[in-house]
Amino acid sequence: MCRTLVLVLCVAAILVAGCGGGAAPDPPQVGILGGSGHARTGAPTRVRRTFDPVPSLLRCLRDSGVRGARRINEEVLIGPVAQGLRIRFLATGGVTETAQLAGRAEGAEILGRALLYPGTAPDRILKSVEDCAADAGLKE
Repeated sequence: MCRTLVLVLCVAAILVAGCGGGAAPDPPQVGILGGSGHARTGAPTRVRRTFDPVPSLLRCLRDSGVRGARRINEEVLIGPVAQGLRIRFLATGGVTETAQLAGRAEGAEILGRALLYPGTAPDRILKSVEDCAADAGLKE
């Protein structure tokens, strides 16, 4: 009797463990434009793109008459270097806030995932930079 009960419980445990099984879903595939699609199903794949606000920011600054804006690595320098006006891009808004709270962004204004260091720039230039940052999707 005891052996039969143990055997029945073991078989039940094996059956329960197998319920809901089946093939695990495939991870999302990153395709190339014009690619053939998903490797197994042939369904179209999605191309993942990262958000890069810099090109639209630079275009807006140029259209607003702000001179000397250029990209250097993860920063956009605006105007004369001595003026110190720059925007530094970080991975996320959380990283930006952490940098400011930890004292690594002294004097900077948070613009989403970017830090705006105003330096000694005139207010009219700062206004244009902030407006362009908002247009580029930086300000939340």
